[in-house]
Amino acid sequence: MAKQGKVNRKIKGSRDVTIYDFANSSQTNGRPKKSEVSITNVVKQELEIKEHWYSDDEEEEDSEDTSLQLKKKGKSKKQKNMEAIGLDYPVDIWFLISEYIRPEDVGSFAAICQASYAVIQSVKFWRSLYKRYFNKEFLTIEYQPECLLRHFGLRTAVVKALFLMYPPFQKRVRQTLLGVSHPDVLIGMTCVGLISKTEGKTGNEILYYYFKFRRSNAAPVKTHKTKEQSVIDLLNDINANPDEDHCILLAISKEQISFPPILGQTLNHVSVTLSKAFCNNRLQLVFGNALDKFCSNENSFNGNSVVLDPVSNISILNWWHPMYIKNNNIPSLDED
Repeated sequence: MAKQGKVNRKIKGSRDVTIYDFANSSQTNGRPKKSEVSITNVVKQELEIKEHWYSDDEEEEDSEDTSLQLKKKGKSKKQKNMEAIGLDYPVDIWFLISEYIRPEDVGSFAAICQASYAVIQSVKFWRSLYKRYFNKEFLTIEYQPECLLRHFGLRTAVVKALFLMYPPFQKRVRQTLLGVSHPDVLIGMTCVGLISKTEGKTGNEILYYYFKFRRSNAAPVKTHKTKEQSVIDLLNDINANPDEDHCILLAISKEQISFPPILGQTLNHVSVTLSKAFCNNRLQLVFGNALDKFCSNENSFNGNSVVLDPVSNISILNWWHPMYIKNNNIPSLDED
């Protein structure tokens, strides 16, 4: 019996297949290699992950931008509200601060806010300011503490008292009476009062001429009760001041003159030149109607003229000046 063995059947024209046949083959197979499959899968996954990251970052950036914009808008609104409204402090704090305000800084303090303005409209503020700088030596009888217990005109009285006893205000008064103040600011005002006083011995008299003026846009002082105001409101008015819109032109001279009728007329021209002796000044005041100023030429003024020559001092006194003559001590058209 023949031995069974392996039968190697070789196909005609065939040969053994080696690895080189696959490596150097010109034909390509549609199936990718395992390495290529692993690489492409990894790359795709990375790309997908990166795209996911980028999309998340963009969404986060967009959300951050929108949140920042909202925050900015919110801050701007708050800032606008803070600028519009401001910080509201209690009135008690403003009263405490007012205890350290100098008299010359009262106007600046009042302009801070409504609360600070309300403080200076109180009786407490003006009485405290008066007591802080009180000096009995320089005060007259009408400005003593017992005379300032009233509310009516308290602010006016305290301001006048400060010009008598407060050193910086005393300095202003002295500077006013030194030299010559040009009275151009009085042009256009109405003369409502006139008085002269004589001081000194006979033969060496010094005359003080007081011309009282009222601003053209000022209303006449009303002393009677109106329908809107009761008597109690008038008595509690600490800002009452009948001389607020008035001022006085003081001229000191040794010449006594007679005055034409100038009450109720408007000051249209003022001239201050050297006197004949070249030692003092010469003051000329021209009064007339308000329209005469516009109808006259620069070199010719029609109306009643008052000439004082020589004049040693020309001063403009406001209502707070110690030498200002009160309304009840000088004949005035406002009393009618």
